[in-house]
Amino acid sequence: MQLISNNPFRILGVKANASLSDRNQQANLIAQYLKIGQSAKLDLDITPPLEPLTRTKELIDLQASRIFSTEDKILHSLFWFVEANGIDKIALKHLTGSKDIHKALSDFEKGCRGFVVSPESYSAILNHSTLQIIAYKQHKDLDKLKSAIANKFDIITNKKTLAQIKDLVASDGINTDFQKILELDKKNIKAQTSIAKVKYESGDFEQSVLAAQKAIAWSPDFAQSHFWLAKGAHQMGYFDDALKSYGKAIKLNPDYGDAFYYRGALKISLEKVDSACEDFSHAKRLNVEGSSIAKKKYCS
Repeated sequence: MQLISNNPFRILGVKANASLSDRNQQANLIAQYLKIGQSAKLDLDITPPLEPLTRTKELIDLQASRIFSTEDKILHSLFWFVEANGIDKIALKHLTGSKDIHKALSDFEKGCRGFVVSPESYSAILNHSTLQIIAYKQHKDLDKLKSAIANKFDIITNKKTLAQIKDLVASDGINTDFQKILELDKKNIKAQTSIAKVKYESGDFEQSVLAAQKAIAWSPDFAQSHFWLAKGAHQMGYFDDALKSYGKAIKLNPDYGDAFYYRGALKISLEKVDSACEDFSHAKRLNVEGSSIAKKKYCS
């Protein structure tokens, strides 16, 4: 139960996929209460059935280090709540607003889709199992507790689901912000390309490629979309496709230094040294970090 009751996201009073700015804002709110000698009572305390928290400045300051790494965020999110869709939002509203645990469990269950882990059901299953473990103190139903633990095990052992959780909680709300933009502007090319960038930087190269391809389908003349498509394809081993996409990015923006640099690096791995050196020269002219070192190393 300590994984839940002493969860850093609970101590900060936020969802596991809250943005960094939301976490900081909540920490500041708690600090304001402490200044006047009071302890903040937050919606996500879930008290009861969880025991009340005694928050101190030292305890709040400690939480940033507990969820600093991607691995830490994933671990603690598995034993807290996330908001990945509308069902999660409704259920969490019942949990934090009316404090109706049974209603929240019922709402989460609607999203669980028979408790078969899938891209559509994983967040509801995660949330339902967390709340069911919390509720054990009230219902004392051992079978429900065992089922909740088994459901968490199903999530943990599903590689695709873990990748989704990583994408949800490790981007510090950046990906969520871009999704909100797309809800308002269905074909916002910059937001869609930024999603490709976030996916790439989180190590999800396949989803990065798909996001970039979607952006290009909307608007084929945005150089950055081709750049992130190239980088994703490069990492996945589709070298010919990557070369073509780097080339497209450069054609659209002849001063795209990073595209020259990374295309040069790819050409080195393909033993196209002379052509790579030309790219490094362009990158150096455009003041790309690392280009001078690459040129000295590979080009005589």
